[in-house]
Amino acid sequence: MGGWDECDSMRGCDEEHAYQPPCRNNIVDGSDAVWSALGLEKNVGVVDVTWSMA
Repeated sequence: MGGWDECDSMRGCDEEHAYQPPCRNNIVDGSDAVWSALGLEKNVGVVDVTWSMA
């Protein structure tokens, strides 16, 4: 995907989810480039996200 992806791998790591560990529901995974573009501190690791369907 283009830098971000909704993590939906509750059962474990697989190729479709880039072998990432399982995660909670409602998690968005972003690359370092996405964190930088949004002006977020990458070392924080977790931030609240608000979705809008505008």
